Amino acid sequence: GFTRRDDEGYLINDRGERLEVTLPYAWQAWERIWLIVREDYEDAGVKFNLQLMDPTTLMKQVTERNVTFHFQNWASILFPNPKGSWHSSLADQPANNNMPGFKNDELDRLCDEYDVIFDRKRQKEIIRRIDEIIFNEHPYALAWFGPFVRILYWDKFGHPETWVSQTCQDPEDDIIHLWWHDPDKGGNLEKAMEENRKLEQGPIDHSPWKEEDR
Repeated sequence: GFTRRDDEGYLINDRGERLEVTLPYAWQAWERIWLIVREDYEDAGVKFNLQLMDPTTLMKQVTERNVTFHFQNWASILFPNPKGSWHSSLADQPANNNMPGFKNDELDRLCDEYDVIFDRKRQKEIIRRIDEIIFNEHPYALAWFGPFVRILYWDKFGHPETWVSQTCQDPEDDIIHLWWHDPDKGGNLEKAMEENRKLEQGPIDHSPWKEEDR
């Protein structure tokens, strides 16, 4: 019903109400992104309000579903647990992973089947079908991410060829368990620091995943 624009260029309906959204966010550093996003919305005629909030307050509002528009990282666990994120039994309860309050009867049946089946092939089929249902219903919009991890460290450690494990969920955990102190590297680092020179090191690509798995 928002078919025409007012004097400031915003879309309005027959009652003169603007098409308007508010994005609460917790970290001021994100304004470098949101100010650009706001330009795109407002070019399209949508009034885009930014609301900087205390992180704890924002998270409380999100878990209680007292926001209409929200952005955050939303990761999954190593072995999927779709029931804990998408089952309709969680949709009307606060503080759980079904953040959009999503409900779908077919998905519920698939979650229940997934919990009691041991065949890996069938489990994968179920997960793919669940992903298809969710994507087609659009309870969330896809965003972007950097397909890399930045690790800042002193060059005095040894590490596996792949740096982290194939099942890595948090690089910090893998580094603590898999890396070790290398006396030779440590000596080279100390010498370079004494001579006030840099240790040259170019970009490194050591993915633990095979290309066909990506």
